[in-house]
Amino acid sequence: MMRSTTEVIGSHSVRHEMYTVICKSGQRGIEFSDARLAALAFLRAPANDRPFVLRHQGNATHVVASAKAGTKLIEPGRLDDTFRAAYESAAIANAF
Repeated sequence: MMRSTTEVIGSHSVRHEMYTVICKSGQRGIEFSDARLAALAFLRAPANDRPFVLRHQGNATHVVASAKAGTKLIEPGRLDDTFRAAYESAAIANAF
């Protein structure tokens, strides 16, 4: 699994958030640097396969979304408004 990447621009380093979406529990994840693409992959994964999303930022990795009891949930207490907004937007767009 890949951690966040660092690009060097001049003498400054820029850290990017990375997301890993595991579409089926026990399988290898798909990495995204775009929260919208990660949210769409999570939305499309069947809830019964128990998908989940990891966010990597710096040296920290957090579960930001998961499926439990057949329902997909954004984890409470995690401050990742970018993923939350992307997921809600994708869910609304796919409802039509």
